[in-house]
Amino acid sequence: DESCVLLDHIPHNDCCSPSIPDPTTYTPYAITINIPNVICERCSLHLSNPMTDKIGGDGAPTAIGCTDPDGSCFSVYHSCTKPFRIVGDTSESGGGAVPRSEYQCPNYQDVNENWPKVWTGDNGGDVDASTPGVYRRESSVWSTDDHTLTTAPLSYREDTGGLCSVASSAYPKW
Repeated sequence: DESCVLLDHIPHNDCCSPSIPDPTTYTPYAITINIPNVICERCSLHLSNPMTDKIGGDGAPTAIGCTDPDGSCFSVYHSCTKPFRIVGDTSESGGGAVPRSEYQCPNYQDVNENWPKVWTGDNGGDVDASTPGVYRRESSVWSTDDHTLTTAPLSYREDTGGLCSVASSAYPKW
């Protein structure tokens, strides 16, 4: 089954130093993404987090970086949601959802053309984040109020109206 990249190069938040045994020190993140107009009985979202702090000088702003998936990023954390159902908009005005098995993934850069292509790297240097699957140390500023990326366009910071929010918990349990 083909996977679709919905968003790439989500920068790190350098604000905090969490302690692994203490979940109250974890840094929450919130971002709005566009889910494809599909019909899917058992879909899930997967998050890959290449640990670019582990690649030494290759992670510097103008260095070669590392690649993922199946590349040179030797330390990558993966998280997944529990399977969930997507009931796309099958109306003609809604674009006519198709079964997931028939869906052709678009180039995520075309779908997210206003997503930033440059983030902040080591010592404040600019990091080119325009190449899919090539990662360097990329960071930016995240809000301490609503945990959204302050340097991203508003469409990535807007609440979806509670469609996917987790009631009364800053730390969703997938």
